[in-house]
Amino acid sequence: MNKLLINPYIVGSPVMGDSFYGRDKLLNQVERSLQSTNVVLLQGQRRIGKTSFLRQLAYSLSHEKLEVSKLPLRIPVIFDIQRYVQDTLPQFQMHLAGSITRALGLTHDKDLLIPSLAELETDSTLFRDKWLPQIYNHLNNQELVILVDEFDNFDEQISSQAIKSLVSFIGQLVSGESWLKWVFTIGRLSGKISLEYDPILSSGEEFRLTFFSLEETSKLIVEPAKEVLTYLPESIEYIYKLTNGQPHLTQAVCSKIFEFLLDENQSIVTHKSVDVAIPQTLDSYGSAISSIASTSPIEEKVLIAIAKLTSSESFTTRNQVIDLLVNNGVRLNRDDLSNAIENLLKWELLKGSAESLQISVKFVQLWLLQNRLIEPTQQENLDIQYALAKSRFDFAQQALQAGQYPLAIKDYRESLDYIPSNVKALRGLAEAYRLSDDLVNRVETLKKLYLHDQNNLNELIEALEKFAARCEQEDNFSEAVQQYDFILGFQKCDYWLKRKLIALMNSFEKKVTDAETFLVLYKSKKEHSRNSEIDNSDFSDAVRYESALEDSESNLSLVKSATNSISLSPTENVDQHNKVDERYTEKEIVYINNRRQRLLRNTIEISERRLKLELNNLDKLFIELNIIEQQIKDILQEDMEYLLVNKNSFDFLRHKSWLLSKRVQIEFAKLKNDPQKAALIIRELDKAGEKLEEEDEEVLLLAVLNRFQKIGNSFKAMFVLLCVTVYLVFLNSIVKDWYKQAFVALITGGLIIAALIVPLILWGFTEGIFFLLRRGLLRIMKQFRVRILNLANSDLNI
Repeated sequence: MNKLLINPYIVGSPVMGDSFYGRDKLLNQVERSLQSTNVVLLQGQRRIGKTSFLRQLAYSLSHEKLEVSKLPLRIPVIFDIQRYVQDTLPQFQMHLAGSITRALGLTHDKDLLIPSLAELETDSTLFRDKWLPQIYNHLNNQELVILVDEFDNFDEQISSQAIKSLVSFIGQLVSGESWLKWVFTIGRLSGKISLEYDPILSSGEEFRLTFFSLEETSKLIVEPAKEVLTYLPESIEYIYKLTNGQPHLTQAVCSKIFEFLLDENQSIVTHKSVDVAIPQTLDSYGSAISSIASTSPIEEKVLIAIAKLTSSESFTTRNQVIDLLVNNGVRLNRDDLSNAIENLLKWELLKGSAESLQISVKFVQLWLLQNRLIEPTQQENLDIQYALAKSRFDFAQQALQAGQYPLAIKDYRESLDYIPSNVKALRGLAEAYRLSDDLVNRVETLKKLYLHDQNNLNELIEALEKFAARCEQEDNFSEAVQQYDFILGFQKCDYWLKRKLIALMNSFEKKVTDAETFLVLYKSKKEHSRNSEIDNSDFSDAVRYESALEDSESNLSLVKSATNSISLSPTENVDQHNKVDERYTEKEIVYINNRRQRLLRNTIEISERRLKLELNNLDKLFIELNIIEQQIKDILQEDMEYLLVNKNSFDFLRHKSWLLSKRVQIEFAKLKNDPQKAALIIRELDKAGEKLEEEDEEVLLLAVLNRFQKIGNSFKAMFVLLCVTVYLVFLNSIVKDWYKQAFVALITGGLIIAALIVPLILWGFTEGIFFLLRRGLLRIMKQFRVRILNLANSDLNI
């Protein structure tokens, strides 16, 4: 082979005309589509030949003539948008106008001069409303086709306001000018492109540039070098197996085969020739293969895992991929993996199904195995987290646009799980909560957003005010006060102080009313318990408590047989007592009666515990009341009394709160059986001019009696001692009698027992006497309670 030959394979540069192979069917489809639609989208992975196809389309359109005038039916305008990514809108319009005039050959037409930058900056309607109509009038039933390559490059900078205005401008041209056609190439799935592109992309017909067929690949291999190289059929099939019809890689490996055979002075391409070219292709065109395999960090790890799993096997499954990734420290849930696999299948980097996966291009698999590790570095872990967050964020954005707010909220929250400080996700989540009327979560989200972006302060305050107003409507005043406190942290002014004060007053009034209600209920329950009326709920609790103690197998049947009787309410138990006696044996009746007594004791104990709990709850309520009262005082101490609408109402509530707190203290003293302390508090109420209740007077009378309690106890002790002494003297006289010698042993034992029992009997007898005396004295004191109360008051003062 002549070493002066030029390599006929063109790798990397766009081709057209005779150098363009394949895509004939797709070319005809696009040309037909342009007859009925304004926008055509050409999708394809990197290095698939989009730019070459665009140039071939321009070549084909320029040779399509009108039958009458023989002029081109459609005039192609190649617009290199990548050069103008950084343009402002007027600059972009000027460059687009220049591309159109050059395509039309009007660069020297004085009537159709390109508008200057100054003119476009001054008049924002100049390009569309004045200059474009002149171009249309110049055309003779022709159409312009703007060919835009790598249109999705805008998406990398879509956050820029200038880029957004450019995309919006193109969208207006697409929807407003029917004679102006557009063909865009995009290097990604349309679902992965920002929603700002939607007015443009949604109106177009999509076509996919995919891999070449075996026939097209054969032409691409054979035709460029048919004069100098002869490819054996098995070598063509081998190349197709390596590239799967990927045109760039097909040209690349053929280029290396050509160079190898040129050096070897051979012209026959064999299987061995292809093997020699494989490592050279991987070395020389690694950057191109890297570009083809360029995906998100998650998808890249999936590709590497599948490449490893299929290095010796023909295919792998999704579960095997998950296991390999997890074992190598890559954390992915099944949803993320499914999304990654679905995207890779759509983008033709994988082929097969979820249960039968392969890398589409063998060259890509070989390059991944040589150049990529499956174990993620620290930076790769961060990239994966970011990619997962972005994926969820994109899903959330789409759901929000579709009005699916619960789904949007779910995806925003999952995105924030990966990157909690993601401002866009926080802003989107707050908007989703707003649209779904979830004020609570919206406020919390806006608070988090404020930590990272202080520009949302007005929105935060507006949400806090709405939330506080809703809390006030629902009588949740304490929560409303918290929101006003948060607002005052940003804007301390009379308006917010007044709103807070109103909420505090409402909260104070509500809690005073609650305390009054609780106190009435407590007294009612206490009176209920005092009259031996057992609450059914207390009785049921006692039954459950007693049943929990039964764990003996021997008593199990007896417990079951007695359950119907025991589980009845106390009244029903009494009514059916005789029936129970008739139905059961003597042993069972004894057991049932014993258990009934235990249930009664447990019921009383539970009732007492509940009363104590009620008092404790009241005590907590008064702690809250004190806190609220102090908050109101703190505001008023700042010379803000003019904010208080009704000061008399506040004073009345304060007095009522004080009175209720004293009543609760009295109940606590009674519960602890401390009438002296209760009497002191009642005396304090009397001094304050409060009307005493009949029960209060009884407490004061009991306090007077308790003053004499020590004297009574001393008298009882002396009385018992006297009785014991007389008894011992009497015993001593008995012991000296005639039967002492005969029955000394028997009598001694009996006397010892009697000596123990008789004092107890005497003590109980005296207790009963004093109890009756106390009840009698209490009745007498009630008849003369005015004089006695005066005595009690003076006694308590002492």
